[in-house]
Amino acid sequence: MRKRSIVTQPAAKLQIVKHKDAMKSISLILLMLLSSLASIQFFAIDASATNTDQDGDGLTYGLEYLINSFPNDPDTDNDGLPDGWEWKYGLNPLSSANDDGAVGDPDGDGMSNLQEYTYLMPAGWDNPSTPNMLDNGIWWNGTVPVNDWNEEDSLQYLRPLCGDAGADGLGNTILCDEDPVGNVCANGFDDDQDGLVDSADPDGDGDADCFSNDDDGDGLIDEDVSGWDTDGDGMPDGWEAANGLNATSPSNADGPNGDPDGDGLNNLLEYVNPTWDTMCGSVPCFRNGPNGGFTETTSPCDPVMGIGPGGCATYTAEVDGITSTNPQRADSDNDGLNDSYEALILLTDPTASDTDNDGIPWS
Repeated sequence: MRKRSIVTQPAAKLQIVKHKDAMKSISLILLMLLSSLASIQFFAIDASATNTDQDGDGLTYGLEYLINSFPNDPDTDNDGLPDGWEWKYGLNPLSSANDDGAVGDPDGDGMSNLQEYTYLMPAGWDNPSTPNMLDNGIWWNGTVPVNDWNEEDSLQYLRPLCGDAGADGLGNTILCDEDPVGNVCANGFDDDQDGLVDSADPDGDGDADCFSNDDDGDGLIDEDVSGWDTDGDGMPDGWEAANGLNATSPSNADGPNGDPDGDGLNNLLEYVNPTWDTMCGSVPCFRNGPNGGFTETTSPCDPVMGIGPGGCATYTAEVDGITSTNPQRADSDNDGLNDSYEALILLTDPTASDTDNDGIPWS
């Protein structure tokens, strides 16, 4: 028994050593694989709210670590804009200055970043007694605050910019998508934290087609790559918001053909003032997107200054520098004359009660 014991003991030890070496090799291989996967994920980290988003700002703990934001504070730079919301739109969540801050207006639509974020936000959305947590998550459904926003990659680390050639790994140029109202690509997350993942959420917070730049199927791409007009109806967000129209809705009373004041001018004509000479050679001038510029109207007709072709016989007068009528008031200048009657028939300035400046208002 002792002899057999002496013979087999070294063999047993050898087997143990081989087993340990094998385990080390397997562990090393697994470590290398995990490292490779981690390296791959480093370049495509989804920043959507997950279980690791302790402060509810839409950024995972890992991404907060990478960008140096605070994982237990939803607003690292204390500018009133959640870190995830700023990151989503390409603003710097670590800076409260200039275009990155609350009063910045990078898309030039007349609304500050803070106004864009809080636009249409329900009262009591966040509980002020829990300052280190966004109780209901980020309010995604405001207006878009920036121009040239690449929505498809908006919540990723080292995301490609609009126009980057080959950024999709297939040699294709990255185009911006036209989806408004804070929509996010259907990524299997619940970006607005309402209990439903984007792809199954009827409130429209998921992208209709992550591989298309024509999500509404109308044959046009990049219809709203500029945040100045979130709903793509030709009227700037700031103008709509200031005049009681919904800047996130392009339909019914809020759309270009709406006429909430019933004065005979649709909203787009209220914005551009009809029959005035336009920069793009059409009436009304409707140019959507940054490459074509804003929808705009310039009038050559001022009868007081004697400016205008044909003695202003065919153009609506413009004498006070106000080039938009009020879509919520049928008589913007309160002179007793309907805006459309002035602009289309009388050709008097619908925003000035005394177009000829003779000291006698029409009424």
